[in-house]
Amino acid sequence: MSARPSDKRPSFNEVPDVYDEIRPSYPAELYDALFEMLPPEPAILENDGRFSRVELRTWDWNQTYTAADYRKLMLSYSQTHMMAPDQRQGLLDDMESFITEHFNGRVTRPLVATLTTARRS
Repeated sequence: MSARPSDKRPSFNEVPDVYDEIRPSYPAELYDALFEMLPPEPAILENDGRFSRVELRTWDWNQTYTAADYRKLMLSYSQTHMMAPDQRQGLLDDMESFITEHFNGRVTRPLVATLTTARRS
């Protein structure tokens, strides 16, 4: 799933200096590919003889954040907490400034919520 033109989100491609310094092993292609991945549950249930009529439902869930709120979101990530305090502060400052300067202070993360259902055979 790709972002619609109005759905702006910081990406590793747009802020390489911020992320390359902190996560050099996280290539942009891998990050962007995460939006195309499907959850494993439907395949697991389809291969289990105890279930039938497996369905995967998806909903776009675009979440908009102010620059300050996105900073708070980043603080909820365990990877951010594990960083050295000076690196964490630098990353958060840089990201907040980037959103303010390049996205007029607001950013929308295009998320997808999924629900897998199945019937017991």
